[in-house]
Amino acid sequence: MFDLEKAAAPAIKPPDPTDITLMTVSQLLELRARIDARLPTRLSDLNLETELVNQLTRTKALMEAVLSAEKGADIPANQKAQVVNSCSAQLEQLVKLQVKLYNAERIKGIEQMLIRTLRNQSREMQEAFFADYDAVYQQEVARA
Repeated sequence: MFDLEKAAAPAIKPPDPTDITLMTVSQLLELRARIDARLPTRLSDLNLETELVNQLTRTKALMEAVLSAEKGADIPANQKAQVVNSCSAQLEQLVKLQVKLYNAERIKGIEQMLIRTLRNQSREMQEAFFADYDAVYQQEVARA
């Protein structure tokens, strides 16, 4: 029938499957592999432009909520200023990124024109150019 002692005893909780302290090394390695497959692990895996735009969008939404009369009434002025400053800083980062991307694309275009121009030159001209180029490069490296 009904056992009062068993009913009064605390129930045994099953182990938490997310508690990594209970996992074996092989389970941890498998979990790490699954996490690495889902998360970007290198800077080249990220689209920095998209990430910055998404962050700016989230910050702007927060700023609108903080500065709105009904939602932001209880928020101190210094915290409102921090949100505005954060939004401004992110805009500044986006501007810098756009300038860097523009400059990188411009340099790639210049390199392509230089390569096409050099292909039309004589072998001696190409060798002389690269000798001069290497000398200037070595001077710049020595200065840095």
